Amino acid sequence: MTKRLTGQRERSCPVSLGKVTYMKAQSSFDHEVNEGLKEGVLKRILLFCSGLFIILILFSLQSCVVYEPVPVYSTYRVSSYEIAWENAMGAAEDVGIRITSVDEASGTIEGQADHTAVTIRVGKRSDGRIRLEVSLRGPSSESLIAGEFHRAYERRVGKY
Repeated sequence: MTKRLTGQRERSCPVSLGKVTYMKAQSSFDHEVNEGLKEGVLKRILLFCSGLFIILILFSLQSCVVYEPVPVYSTYRVSSYEIAWENAMGAAEDVGIRITSVDEASGTIEGQADHTAVTIRVGKRSDGRIRLEVSLRGPSSESLIAGEFHRAYERRVGKY
């Protein structure tokens, strides 16, 4: 059954009560109220979702922190003895001394050059400075090997 309201359009929607189906009258005023409620609810949901989206963006931007790189300072320092030792080994090779024996603990480098035995000693003085000694043994111990070695060493150290 339908109920007619005066001056307004009518809508009917079926309502089921058990096995009998009744038609319930629905006026255009009710329809407008329902549509208004739906629009209001949709506006609130849209406002809520956009607010939530903005909050999520702000939190995500806050979590993107870039830290400045921290300078790392090394506590390992190469001692002047190690530098002098490496320079003495390199200078010996530069002037053509064939190294036959190396003992870094005692600071001794032994080698051969032109039938002359060459012994290079690297040591530390009591005042902390490095002492470098070259001794030659053999038939041509008066050769220029010692001078060449000292010039090569000075070049490696950077004095020449």
